[in-house]
Amino acid sequence: MPAMASSGQGSERLNAQLLVDSIPALIHTARPDGYLDYFNKPWLEYLGVTLDKVTGWNWTAVVHPEDVEGMVAKWRACLVSGEIFEYETRVRREDGEYRWMFHRKVPLRDANGNIVKWYGSRSFPICPALCSGSCLPSRVAARRLVSFRPSSRPRTCS
Repeated sequence: MPAMASSGQGSERLNAQLLVDSIPALIHTARPDGYLDYFNKPWLEYLGVTLDKVTGWNWTAVVHPEDVEGMVAKWRACLVSGEIFEYETRVRREDGEYRWMFHRKVPLRDANGNIVKWYGSRSFPICPALCSGSCLPSRVAARRLVSFRPSSRPRTCS
């Protein structure tokens, strides 16, 4: 996996790389045009692929075929509007199993308000039993139990 920065950019970049690869989260970045250009080590391990297999728009290959069109349409709309991207979809693990994930991408803007980068994360439902499989009523119930907004405190299952 390529580093986030070249070795000439110092230990701060190396420390950032170690941090992003060490946290228990699936992190990725995208250019302003929506081209996904980085996935952290846990993400690549979860998918069982190398970076070149998911960069650009290749990531659609690991999204469930029934979910790709809606997810891409929402992503493209957010690229135009600059709004935060949020979407739930099934993603294929390295063993071929699909699991529901909540996707969130937030734009980083420069002083003029132009998007210079998108930062994204994926999370699993807090209550996997409520969100497993393709049972929509279970996912709706889970959505009521769990708030994915960072300003809210997530609830746990009883």
